[in-house]
Amino acid sequence: MDRKQQAMEPERQRMSFLYQRLASIGKTSGKDLKTRLKGMPVALRTSGLAVVAAQLNASDCPEDKRIGDLLAPWLLTHATVFSGEKQGGKMRDLLEQCVQASRLEYEAAQQEALRLMEQAKLLALALWS
Repeated sequence: MDRKQQAMEPERQRMSFLYQRLASIGKTSGKDLKTRLKGMPVALRTSGLAVVAAQLNASDCPEDKRIGDLLAPWLLTHATVFSGEKQGGKMRDLLEQCVQASRLEYEAAQQEALRLMEQAKLLALALWS
């Protein structure tokens, strides 16, 4: 595999992960999710991953729960941003990792979350335009 292919691989893995989880969502729910996803990159940049994870975990909004169900499993089991043993793939587990992570791990997780949400936003736009 050449360098260009290696650089594209994480993008393709994220897109595959997202597509598997979003493609089966109905049009009405998808449009609501698409609207909520639009603001996620900005929220991550301004508030940080830990605050966004806490807000998603505390929310009763179904779209927030779906976003949490994307972020937590991706960051805890699919992406390699946290060292050490992972505890499940739920938002509470993600919050714990954010609190316990080194500054470098936290920054890596935040950047990966941002990339995931940017791709989710684009995929939602393609699926529910």
